Order: sequence, then structure tokens, then C-alpha cells
Amino acid sequence: MTLMQDAQEWQLCLTDASGASRSVPAQKAGALIPENVAAALQAVLLLGVSLDDASLADVLRTAAPRARRELVRREGVNFVLDVAHNPAAVGKLLDYAGNLPRTGRRIAVFSAMRDKDIKGMLEPAAAHFDAWFLADQPRNDRAAAAADIALVLREAGVTMLSCSKNLKQAMARVQQIVGPGDSVFVFGSFYTVAEVLPIMQRADRLKEAQ
Repeated sequence: MTLMQDAQEWQLCLTDASGASRSVPAQKAGALIPENVAAALQAVLLLGVSLDDASLADVLRTAAPRARRELVRREGVNFVLDVAHNPAAVGKLLDYAGNLPRTGRRIAVFSAMRDKDIKGMLEPAAAHFDAWFLADQPRNDRAAAAADIALVLREAGVTMLSCSKNLKQAMARVQQIVGPGDSVFVFGSFYTVAEVLPIMQRADRLKEAQ
């Protein structure tokens, strides 16, 4: 299995069940993580499943894992939802962010579990965002306090940060400052994204009702 990639696209060369090489047409860089796709497709081919190029292209075009570098646009603002909760996953999120056009500010909404490597996640990410919005998760005993996360960011040189009592308050504060062209990245935990998704959905329903 061979994976070739750059900032714009990636391409695979796999091996099927007969031992023959199988090339996957070049794909544009996006939400899918090439290494994960490569491992999944290699396993499928070794199991003897036959995929023609058209079917494969259709699958890759429509594949959209929820809350894995998921891009949602709201009134000119890009929201990127990612359950990244360890340094490796945050690194992949930063790679993705680097490939997105930058027309405005980049804002982080972050909350993580205290038993995770929070410092390992934040140190490489600190300089990639113009402001950080941190939140407690009062109903989750595992969640790290926003104030403790703020200390890590301050040690990494971050000065633009806000601490909220919960994610609903953090998202409300974000909405007060963002405008067209800005990008908001929500990450740090499955729990974080799971709380933010219904907040965004309720906001959408309220706008539709107006």
C-alpha cells in the first residue's frame, strides 16, 4: 500500500486479493483522513470485494463522517466540528485547517476531559487560532475546568481567551463576535461536539421560525 499526498490532493496504490496493484484516482484534500481511507480500502480489497473506479469515486465523494472535520456553513461563517481528543487527532485537524482558505479570523471552541493529554493537544494548536473560547462541562465529572485549560494556553503564549460556565454560554459569546469569513473550530472531545451540535440545531430552528 502506497499513499502519496500534498496539501491539495492524495492518491493511493493498493493491492487486491490476487496480489495485483490497484490505483485509486487522485482525490482532493478534504474532511476524509487519507490514512484511514487507505487502511479501510486495503482491507476491503484483500477481502475480495470488487470496486470499479466509478463506484469508488462515488463512495469517496459522498462519505462524510459526522464530527470528523465536519464543515458546516452558517451565514458566511464556517464551523468545523471535530471530536479530536488527542495530540495526533488535533494534528490532523490542524492539517485540515491549513488547507482551508483563510479569509477571516480562526476561533477555537475547546473543552476536553481532564484525563486526556490536554497540554499535548494545545501546545501545537495555540498559535493557529486568533482567539480561544473555553468552557466547563458541569454535567460531566471527567471534564477539565476551563480555568485549568486557560493556564495551559497562557503558558503557550495565548492572550485572547474566554472562559465560560458551559458550552452554551461559550457558543453564545462566539456568535456575538463572528462575522462572514470567520471560521470556528469546535474540538477537544466527543462530549464537546455532542453538546455543541444540538445548540447549533436549536439556533437553526429558531431562525427558521422567525
